[in-house]
Amino acid sequence: MGTSIEVPTVLYDVRGILEKNRDTFRDDILNMLNDSRLDFIYDLFERVGSRNGDETLKMGTARRKPTVSSQFRDSLHALMATLSASNPFFVRCIKPNMEKNANKFDADVVLNQLRYSGMLETVKIRRAGFSVRRTFQDFLSRYTMILRDKNHMADERKKCADLLTKYDVTKKEWQLGKTK
Repeated sequence: MGTSIEVPTVLYDVRGILEKNRDTFRDDILNMLNDSRLDFIYDLFERVGSRNGDETLKMGTARRKPTVSSQFRDSLHALMATLSASNPFFVRCIKPNMEKNANKFDADVVLNQLRYSGMLETVKIRRAGFSVRRTFQDFLSRYTMILRDKNHMADERKKCADLLTKYDVTKKEWQLGKTK
């Protein structure tokens, strides 16, 4: 029962691929995008070079204009630098019931939301020892209001230990390092 499948031959023509990759923006389109009233569009094309060489991007030189691919690459690098420098955080909103009525709590609805949003897995990971590690200073700035004894003389490490011991005397759920 051996059936043979004929695989078609695919031919590639690579002539002119470099020239296609060196396309620059047409001046009229670039001017239109630069004149945009939308901040997002303006910011995207603010530094893009035109064909006549009025503006050049980092990758462009006096004899060679920046290509669309080099402009895209620079834009991507700028985005990655911005993301690396930021400290994003998310707030998850949980509906207490499907009708969104006040003072009504449906445990099954809340559990499903926690399960499908990945929150339960996050808790498991944290309990397995891959917890968030905060510096003593950051931890105190967030939770010092809980500590009634405002001992200003104690060092940050001792204050953190006092605060954590107050809520977990067994010391099974936490531990202190040298800086975190």
